[in-house]
Amino acid sequence: MERILQEANPLIKEVVEIYNNLQVEKTTISKMDEAFSKDNNYLNLNLATWSDIREEDLDLLLQEEVINDVSKLFEYQKAMEFRVS
Repeated sequence: MERILQEANPLIKEVVEIYNNLQVEKTTISKMDEAFSKDNNYLNLNLATWSDIREEDLDLLLQEEVINDVSKLFEYQKAMEFRVS
């Protein structure tokens, strides 16, 4: 029984870590989605579109002042890193 617990412990830790990372991703993307929704009248970004945003689109968002705070840009980059990994 002890051997089984020793073998299972790393797997349990890995599952907990994956779950926590998913929660961070979900929270970060939700916050970003909310921030963008507040800042624009013509662009309805939702979770389904985050993975489709290209660098050109980000440039357009910056030009149109949809992103008016540098911290939002960093949050966007973090969210995209989570989606890629």
